[in-house]
Amino acid sequence: MRRTCAYNSYLLGLPEDVLHALLTRLPPRSLLSLSVTCKALYEELKGEAIWRGSYVNRYLWDGAARWALAKEDVKVLVQPCTGIEGKGWKKEALEREMVLK
Repeated sequence: MRRTCAYNSYLLGLPEDVLHALLTRLPPRSLLSLSVTCKALYEELKGEAIWRGSYVNRYLWDGAARWALAKEDVKVLVQPCTGIEGKGWKKEALEREMVLK
């Protein structure tokens, strides 16, 4: 999928896996700010995958979202985000950011 923006964006020119890896390293507030900069980034951040990575990396440790040995720690951390009554990654991450503010 070719992502485009109204301006020349080097960020959107990155391969999707590289862009995803970079975005998961950003804190949730930054993701929210980034999502309003252009339609392509809004679309990129509509899904839960990047928010999940950001949440886990922010509240467990950087890189935990991709480390298999952290699986049990991640399960405990993500309980409010998953399941029938789960809030979703974006909402939970932004609520935690407000508490930390």
